[in-house]
Amino acid sequence: MAYFPSEFAGEASNKGAPGSARHAVSLVVKDNGCGMDAETRARLFEPFFTSKKPGEGTGLGLATVQRIVNESGGMIEVESEPGRGTRIEVFFPAIEASIMQSSVEMSANQASVPVASPRAGELVLEARHKTILLVDDHASARKSMQRFLLDAGYRILAAHSGKEGLKVFAEHSAAVDLLIADIMMPGMNGQELAETLLRQKPGLRVLLISGYEHAPIELAGGFEAGAVELVRKPFSGKALIKRVIEVLQS
Repeated sequence: MAYFPSEFAGEASNKGAPGSARHAVSLVVKDNGCGMDAETRARLFEPFFTSKKPGEGTGLGLATVQRIVNESGGMIEVESEPGRGTRIEVFFPAIEASIMQSSVEMSANQASVPVASPRAGELVLEARHKTILLVDDHASARKSMQRFLLDAGYRILAAHSGKEGLKVFAEHSAAVDLLIADIMMPGMNGQELAETLLRQKPGLRVLLISGYEHAPIELAGGFEAGAVELVRKPFSGKALIKRVIEVLQS
């Protein structure tokens, strides 16, 4: 069992006196790479800040991580110096009672369907004959969403970039009912892709994905109200399917 650092102990929970030790679960990730200087460390969690070359990153990864950790009542510690690698430790509050309750519930119902992989009959019926164009430059995220959507009964056309999405859409435009695209992608981003496809198919429904809490959607052109919706990362498979159904029925 780990403990929150002393300077954060009073903030980790509403229980107990500030400054007292708090039980935590910690995750450490470290490397022996080039490390970071003080200026880079200071901007590490700043949305849209990236040290990568133009077109190679969006600067939203660590900003999203920080938001998730903060919303969970945790904290992040970063140690890094140029030439000495980086060490990041994430602390989450330890909640033993909730863990025990979950274990009991799982033992009592081993046959239950995981929340992250919905296959309820009503979802499959809802998905019948619906085709989704899924565009995301992150392979792991794209494959996870594709698995959730396939399990729910949707037909999926996947693409790893806005440019490839255009090509796939050109070949299957009549069949595509919904575009799901990451709003922040190198080259043509999700918003630009949506604008282009909506000009070609005004009745298309669009669901943009963002890890940024207040990502604006300002599409050029007078598109149908409600045609474009937003879902914020992170989300479970069940939440994704629910959002897809809402957008397709709007």
